[in-house]
Amino acid sequence: MKLKELFGDALPLISKFAPSIGEAIGGPVGLAAGYVLPILATSFNAKPADIKQLVTNILNDSNAKDKLETLEHEHGDWICTLTDSVNNLSSAEINLKFEWQKPS
Repeated sequence: MKLKELFGDALPLISKFAPSIGEAIGGPVGLAAGYVLPILATSFNAKPADIKQLVTNILNDSNAKDKLETLEHEHGDWICTLTDSVNNLSSAEINLKFEWQKPS
C-alpha cells in the first residue's frame, strides 16, 4: 500500500492547509518518510512509524488547520525544493562499498 493511501481521509485536509506536505506524501517515499512524517508526527503527538495513529490524531485535532498552516509556513519552501529536486532527477550515481569477514 502506498503512503498516499495510508493517509486516506487526512490527505485532503493536509493538502488544503499544507500543500507541500500533501504533495510530499503523494510523492517519493524517502522524502515523506525522512522529513515529512517526523514533522507531522511531532505536531500531532504521534510516532512517525505509526501512520494510523498519526492520521487519527490529525482528523481528531480541533487545531489541525492551524498546525498544518504553521508547518507549511515553517517547512513548505524546503519541502518544495526537495520535491522539485527529486522530481527533476535525470540520473543519479550510487557508490557502494561491501566488506566481508571470513568465518573464523
